[in-house]
Amino acid sequence: MRHGLVLFAPFTGSSLVRGWNPKFYFLRADPAAELPALLRYALAHLRGRRLGFMYMEGEYFGGIEYELVERAMSGMGYELSDVFSVESSVTGGAKKEAFDAAWEAFADTQLQAVIVFGSPTNDAVKLVRRMLAGKRTAVAYLLASSVLQYLVLRVWRAAVAGGVEFVPGQVITTGTNSLAKDTQCEAIRRFQELMREYLEKSGQKCYTDKDSFFYS
Repeated sequence: MRHGLVLFAPFTGSSLVRGWNPKFYFLRADPAAELPALLRYALAHLRGRRLGFMYMEGEYFGGIEYELVERAMSGMGYELSDVFSVESSVTGGAKKEAFDAAWEAFADTQLQAVIVFGSPTNDAVKLVRRMLAGKRTAVAYLLASSVLQYLVLRVWRAAVAGGVEFVPGQVITTGTNSLAKDTQCEAIRRFQELMREYLEKSGQKCYTDKDSFFYS
């Protein structure tokens, strides 16, 4: 601010650091903006009326989103079926007995879908692993924000490798960028055009297929 610099932030994991500043620009959506997308998908597309929410207390991420989802659900005449929340290991962590008791109560509610918000910590790994491997929770859809995308997919792959049944579409995450194959977006069409030209004419030898960049 003192020297008149303009700052750009590629992404943020928490909505707490967001705020209006004429010298500070965020290039991606507010993490809290991902919540309505997940909520809408769970209720309108998956039609899951037994919806749960998971977050860790004491982190910069999750508590605000929990309050927002409660408010949104109440406005539609719904309420969350259950919430899993214990103290984060970042602030000391819950005792194993308390964690296990909270999890047992949460799993017993037989949820159809669960939204998880939080930081990509060991707590999140533990929650996602239990969610996907537990007999009572493995049938539920798991919805996560983009900041947890890599963690969730990594844990899911490990769970499947360990014998958990692979269910296509069971894990859903938000994203803040258009896919490279989404031709509804003019910017992506332009990107495809320029990338194909580069792959064909630049002399690069890594990719023989000019369309390989948008396979998923």
